[in-house]
Amino acid sequence: MLNRCDGCDQIILTGGTKVGDLRFCTSKCASNAIDLINIDQHSLTLPEKFVETQVMQVFEGPCPRCGMTGGVDLFEAHWVWSILVMTQWKTTGGLSCQGCATKARIYALLVSSTCGWWGFPWGIFITPIQILRNFVALLEFSRMEPSTKLVHHIRRTLAAQDLMERRATDQNAVATEADSPAVEEQQV
Repeated sequence: MLNRCDGCDQIILTGGTKVGDLRFCTSKCASNAIDLINIDQHSLTLPEKFVETQVMQVFEGPCPRCGMTGGVDLFEAHWVWSILVMTQWKTTGGLSCQGCATKARIYALLVSSTCGWWGFPWGIFITPIQILRNFVALLEFSRMEPSTKLVHHIRRTLAAQDLMERRATDQNAVATEADSPAVEEQQV
């Protein structure tokens, strides 16, 4: 099993940075570790029914890419391209319906199949991996319920929004206190 960055979900082939039990691909992702930990801890305090409702609204809602409703979930497409001694690979993804996800995966499969092999030495090794990952993703059956990745993503998003709203409220309260004139009590 390949290690994945807990910040951006990219594959970590070598190295990476650890913060506690979390592993990050770069120091930039690691610098966000404190916020990520706070969000994850706060996400566990959100009411389950509220999270479920929000997840179902996204899952049954319109696809952000084509507008079709139903079956909206997170997907990934795996890419590789090479030129002589340079090979670049990545995983892209997002929120879409199964149809849009399939189109993106087929396109990634075609690009990787034609452009991935031409780099030495990595193109020869990475291309079959990315092709296989796209084939496996294409074989996934249409989901009748949201994936655990979507639930986790929505839970994290809701927690981050809630924390931002709380910080804004706290900052407004502090600013209001600073702006209001001090009232002195007079003793008679």
